[in-house]
Order: sequence, then C-alpha cells, then structure tokens
Amino acid sequence: ILLIDYDASIALHPVVKGQPIERRAERLQSPTAQDNRISFGCINVPLAFYQSVVSPVFGKTNGVVYILPEASSAQGWFEKKLR
Repeated sequence: ILLIDYDASIALHPVVKGQPIERRAERLQSPTAQDNRISFGCINVPLAFYQSVVSPVFGKTNGVVYILPEASSAQGWFEKKLR
C-alpha cells in the first residue's frame, strides 16, 4: 500500500474484493464518480494500475502524490484557488 496520511489511516491500494454485492471493481470502472465511494476513506485503484504505475514509481523511494478533486475539473479547482 501507499500511505497518504498515516495518522488518519488513509492509503492508496488496489481495490479489495469485499462482498460480491458491493461490485467494487465494476464501480471503479464506471464513467462517473457518484458510485465510486466504496471504502472508508482509502483510495482504491484497479490492481493493474497499482501494479503498472504506483508500485514501480513509489515502491523503492519517497514521492509526492496529488489527489485531485472529483467534483470539478482540476483546472477549475486551481482557478478557484488562485482567485
């Protein structure tokens, strides 16, 4: 796992199977953010993304991860902050 906030127990990790009724992997693949809230705060990503991007980049070193807003575009969010 990639720890984001140790004190708050927030991490980025591959989606866990959970209960079949939750359809976690399917929900992550949907085109909208409305049904993607499937954890208790952690950031769940598809296993293939974790293995091909996250693990190789952060597996052996420290780094910075930017978690972008989902309610608006990243550009719109930054434009509001700069006003």
